Amino acid sequence: MKLFTQSLSCLGALALALGATQANAASLQVFTGYSFTNPASLAYVKDLEIDAGLDTVFQDIQFSGNVTVLNPMTLMPAISDTGVSHSREPLYFPTGRVAKRINDKWVAGVSIATPYNSDVAWSLDSIPRYVGTNTQIRSFNIAPQVSLQATDRVTFGAGVDIQRLQAELDSVVPFATFGLPSDAQFNSSGDSWGVGWHLGTVVRAAEGTFLALTYYSKISHHLTGESSFEFSPTPTSDVDVRTQLPPTVILDAVQYFSPEWLVKATLSYTQWDQLRELRLRNSAMAPILMAAVPGSSGDVVIPLEYKNSFRAGLSTRYELNKQWVLLASVSYDKSPSNIHDLSVRAPDGDVYTVAGGVKHNINEHVTVAFAYAHSFVSDAKINNISGNVLTQGVAKIRDDTISMSVSYKS
Repeated sequence: MKLFTQSLSCLGALALALGATQANAASLQVFTGYSFTNPASLAYVKDLEIDAGLDTVFQDIQFSGNVTVLNPMTLMPAISDTGVSHSREPLYFPTGRVAKRINDKWVAGVSIATPYNSDVAWSLDSIPRYVGTNTQIRSFNIAPQVSLQATDRVTFGAGVDIQRLQAELDSVVPFATFGLPSDAQFNSSGDSWGVGWHLGTVVRAAEGTFLALTYYSKISHHLTGESSFEFSPTPTSDVDVRTQLPPTVILDAVQYFSPEWLVKATLSYTQWDQLRELRLRNSAMAPILMAAVPGSSGDVVIPLEYKNSFRAGLSTRYELNKQWVLLASVSYDKSPSNIHDLSVRAPDGDVYTVAGGVKHNINEHVTVAFAYAHSFVSDAKINNISGNVLTQGVAKIRDDTISMSVSYKS
């Protein structure tokens, strides 16, 4: 999984077209992976809508290969481990929205989402431990939004993204105590609040044909927190990390072939190239690094060098009757990672996803939905040197997602 893994909702474009019917936060997630919604789709809310959903990703990452510490700082000989290790950490993506019509032109709402979530955890005795043990990135987004029905065919929407980002980066460092080799834990964590914005429009191009465009701005974060090293003379410090989550543009096209059947195509583009590295300043390792490497800043650097990437998805919805709706979707996600900096901290590959689900209208007010998705991820072939650690091997990733949602409309 890439360092900032985006929500993979089974109920995304599966559930409905971009809001051309009653929309809810879960059903408006594009199944290609975004928990973002087009704010212009609020215009299709009739009165009051309340929605809640949860996507759970069950991931199994298997690394087979070798990790070598070339020149341990304590003048020990090179350390090399070969074998197989697993990381099995579930990911959770909660969503929700409350929307209320103000008058015949305006609708206001507030949505919550988890746009990015990544959790790769290797045990303290695993093969990749010298690269990283726990790598956790989690975000939580609160978005006040409004929409305007400008004409019978065109709606506009805008919103503010108030986002909390939490990160934890842990690893093991080979060290010597009383002349004997041992592993020392190096842990860093921090959090930050950032603010961004988004705009959207929906156009009814023809009878039964809808086009939508959504743009989400980048969000800059300055994370601060604590850092500790097991054998450091300064066990904790004010660690400092600056990063940003990239801007994204999303294009949707929906075609109704009948009142019961529609097909939706989605294409998104994310400017990941703005994310070059993660640099930990003032970590507990800084004094040791500056002493071991003359002229070193003491910063701990995780190179990323991401490339811009895109996602493409095709989904369909068929209404069997007033109570039951069938959902299906396929998508392709191009990885932003490059082969030179790919790491066991965040193994990643191109992703093909297939999904199916059902939606059930319990009555005229309450609807529930359930979906399952399986992702086919290309193997992550890793061969790089980060600092003094050489990693050579293959990471195989398996992802299965279960999504559930409930919505109420008055």
